[in-house]
This record gives sequence, C-alpha cells and structure tokens, in this order.
Amino acid sequence: MHWTVLLSSALAPIFGLTLAAPPRHPPPLPATTTHINSAILTTPSTTEWTYNGTALDGPKTHPVNGTNFDWWYFDALSSDLPSGDLSSVVVNFYTTSSVGFFGKTQNDSVLVTTITGTFRDGTPFGIDVFPDEATISTEGDRSSGQWGTAATCWTSSPDRRD
Repeated sequence: MHWTVLLSSALAPIFGLTLAAPPRHPPPLPATTTHINSAILTTPSTTEWTYNGTALDGPKTHPVNGTNFDWWYFDALSSDLPSGDLSSVVVNFYTTSSVGFFGKTQNDSVLVTTITGTFRDGTPFGIDVFPDEATISTEGDRSSGQWGTAATCWTSSPDRRD
C-alpha cells in the first residue's frame, strides 16, 4: 500500500520535518527548424555530445559531412507473436554518407530513409529512399522530420502518444 501525506508548511516543524522545495521546471525549449540538403560537405562539423539545452530529438551534428552521421530510429513489431504473426517494421531517417554509416548504399547524398521489416509470414522486405532535402523541427520535447517530398516523415510528442 502506498500512502501520500500532505502537510502544510506550517505543520511540518511540529513533526520535525523539513519540506523540500517544489521541483523547478526548466524553461521551455526554443522551437527550431533545421534544413538539410543532400550534398556531402567537406567542411568540418561539430557534434553535440552533451545536453546543451536544445531539444533532445533535434539534430546533433552540424553540418553533416562525409565522415559523421545523425539518425532518427523508429521500430514496431506485432503484438500477436503467439499466433505466428512475425510482422515488424523499422524506419530510419539518416543524415550520413556511405563512409559515415556502414551499409548505406548511395554515395552522393547524406539523406536516406530506410524502411525494413518482415511481413506476417516472416518474409523480409526493405526499401531505401534518397530525398534531395530534409527538414527537422522541434518545439519543446516534440519533434518532426520530413525527408523530401516523399511520404517519409515522423511526428512525435513528449508523452509518445501521437
């Protein structure tokens, strides 16, 4: 059993208790929009290795050059495995060159969306999409990404419900 006891600050000293200050909430994160074209750059880039107050789902490598990468990864699998349903899907949104991330097949672009998985019977499938541009937007703890004009995009929310 879990009990929650609420004491007013006036009663706390009577019981010899010290009340902790209410939690402080960090200031809201600024909204950002980052546009990325598919060209492989040769300029140096910087990577955000520690939290610096930007949205956690925003890009962390600026700009993406031929030796580094950034990615957004989403996966799902069937909840009906006991009946033999082997359905699964993995969607990756990359900003990388073929040197920056092993397995990338196109050498003249830093943008790729890979969609892989298995059909219900376990048969694998996969497709790579190479758009010309991408846009990543953040607002607070929400993020969205649009990889070109193809139907490859994501939208997330802080509570992961939508």
